[in-house]
Amino acid sequence: MNYYYLNVRILNDKLTGLQRLTLNFIKHSTLPYQLIRPSFKFKSTIGSLWEQFILPLRLKNNRLLFCPANTGPIIYSNKIALIADIAPIEHPEWFSSQFAIWFKMVIPRIIKTSKAIITISNYSKERILEKYGHLNNNVYVVYLGIEKDFKFDETNDNNIITLPRNYYLFVGSIDPRKNINLLIDTWNRKYFEKENLVIVGNYHKNFNAAKITNTNNITVLNNVNDSQLRRIYQNAKCLIYPSLYEGFAFPALEALSLGTPVICSDIKTFRETLGDYVYYVDPHSSEDLEKLIKGVNFNSFKEKTLKIQNEIFEKYSWRKSTKMIEDIITLYNKD
Repeated sequence: MNYYYLNVRILNDKLTGLQRLTLNFIKHSTLPYQLIRPSFKFKSTIGSLWEQFILPLRLKNNRLLFCPANTGPIIYSNKIALIADIAPIEHPEWFSSQFAIWFKMVIPRIIKTSKAIITISNYSKERILEKYGHLNNNVYVVYLGIEKDFKFDETNDNNIITLPRNYYLFVGSIDPRKNINLLIDTWNRKYFEKENLVIVGNYHKNFNAAKITNTNNITVLNNVNDSQLRRIYQNAKCLIYPSLYEGFAFPALEALSLGTPVICSDIKTFRETLGDYVYYVDPHSSEDLEKLIKGVNFNSFKEKTLKIQNEIFEKYSWRKSTKMIEDIITLYNKD
């Protein structure tokens, strides 16, 4: 089989969900490929321009190009692109105006000029097809995987984080669609005066987000590494994930895989990917969240979650995800 090009310019940026996806795909890949990326560091705007105008010039013999990170060159048509979701098109108010305009201009054209599109849930597929129905049978769903092997090294002092006792947890980027305001509103209610909340996440220039500050019972942690994150998950009473819109349920599945119970918003993506593993809450109601937290027996919830860890790893495996993507690449990588 001929090798294909793998566009990894996203790896020149900070480590986020799309970078993790790309790295895990590389780790488990078995087909021959040639990595292609800029030879210099850049700001994201320069990287996007490189991708549109320089990258196509480096592709020879019209070989297949796989773009695994919500982007790709418009003018090169022999490509497969992974589009996680189209939130910036459907909800531009959650994003910076510059990013929303760029996304709305580029992504529909990438979708239109690609041989196939891979996305990460049936909900995302549904939204893409509603907007771009001409794709029909060329949109494939591949669930993401969960890493088994990120470890906490207690001998490394740089990994030690001081955490409050008996805390609830949020993990994710600090942006409007994550609906962190629901948590802030809930923690302003009288019942939560003595309950601790830890928020793990970073700000990004692509999102419109208000700054969140530490209070007596809210701790905000930025730039947490994988070793630290594992410990934070494992010691949490529960992960609360109240997003308004998602393509997948990555932090929720990470928490479940480590035996941490999850409460999440009642949206279609979470119903699809999390099933009856979790409790659901109205993402627009702090009263609903308070009522749920008051009513849950967290000891039995924890016991139930610990029993499904192997099931989570089996269902959401990076090896399985990579194999599914490579099957699609093989289908389109014609001589």
